[in-house]
Amino acid sequence: MRSIKEKIFIFLFLPSVIGFYLIYKYPTLFVAEDQVANTFYFLGKSTSFWYNSLYTLIVCYIAGKVVLLGKSPYGLDKSKALSPYQKRKFISIFFAQLVFFYLVPYYVPFLTNGKSFFADEYVPLNKNAYVYVYNGFTSLGGFIYVFVLVPLSVWFLGKRYCSWFCACGNLAEAIGVTKWGNKWVTEKTPRGYGAKKAEIIQYVF
Repeated sequence: MRSIKEKIFIFLFLPSVIGFYLIYKYPTLFVAEDQVANTFYFLGKSTSFWYNSLYTLIVCYIAGKVVLLGKSPYGLDKSKALSPYQKRKFISIFFAQLVFFYLVPYYVPFLTNGKSFFADEYVPLNKNAYVYVYNGFTSLGGFIYVFVLVPLSVWFLGKRYCSWFCACGNLAEAIGVTKWGNKWVTEKTPRGYGAKKAEIIQYVF
């Protein structure tokens, strides 16, 4: 059974996420294209900036808290000391999210292009699937990331790439050590042979 706090959170969270997603992906459903920035860009910054700011704040807060407390968030004994392995993992999560997925994409361009930081222009999002591959062939940075950094990281780090560095893995690892996140993983996650077979479907797509 979900607690009252969990029910209130879900009641408020789901509509908020859906509403924000519609504004982020389809702002022209609500206002004309030339009014998007004036209507939805708080302090002159795009919705993607504020989304990433919140995302990074959550990840870095939880990862930093785990490291500073020095207690293992796993298992029943919460007084157990954080292992050196887990400490390195959460330090990696903290800095990977803060530096590579926040400071580099949002602050480095500002330092190099000479434009005002609080004056983002609206650029319609490209929702085509090929955009992720396309950048690898048209941008030096995209090429290095797609064909050099990611393959080397996976080759040398294996599955740790997702749980130590990848942005989505950062959030999963961070939320997974919270009380609600741990409860969801331990009580709601499908297990068994059927769930394992269903998981393979993702590789087909």
